[in-house]
Amino acid sequence: MLILCGPSATGKSEIVKELIKTYKMKKFVTCTTRAPRINEVDGIDYHFLSKDQFFIYAKTQEFVEYQEYNGNFYGTLRSETKVDRAVILEPAGVNEFILKLPDYVFVVYLDASPEVRLSRMLKRGDGEEKALERIKTDDIVFIPEKIKRIDFRINTAKYDVEETAEIIYNRYMGLNK
Repeated sequence: MLILCGPSATGKSEIVKELIKTYKMKKFVTCTTRAPRINEVDGIDYHFLSKDQFFIYAKTQEFVEYQEYNGNFYGTLRSETKVDRAVILEPAGVNEFILKLPDYVFVVYLDASPEVRLSRMLKRGDGEEKALERIKTDDIVFIPEKIKRIDFRINTAKYDVEETAEIIYNRYMGLNK
């Protein structure tokens, strides 16, 4: 399973879309208690759950891992864990997968400068105050050295989405292009 991890606006969602479109991978649909953004679809982008629903899943151990991030909860369902899947996780979630499924995951850390990330957030419609707060939070949460294992690291500002997806897919498949 391919795990993508990185701060806000490093291109995680767009890269997963490209991996699905071009390389026929499937998105690992995670659960969240946050409200959908414009154009997000339940069951495709996330499983949008109430906090009550979310904690029922947690109590019945249906998640491989779950975490709180920016005041919302995110969880990965055991039923979604498959080799042809790509999932976006934050560092604590990555570490849980490495702990529970160490031979089953390939971890890619995505990065871009705060300036690039701010520009991307503003272009996608995030307000400046919200974007700056997310960058500040991400500087605390997304510290690569706190991740137990990173198999590949890439600066997404150096490539377009298609090139980034190709590089990641080739590494994942062992092609090392």
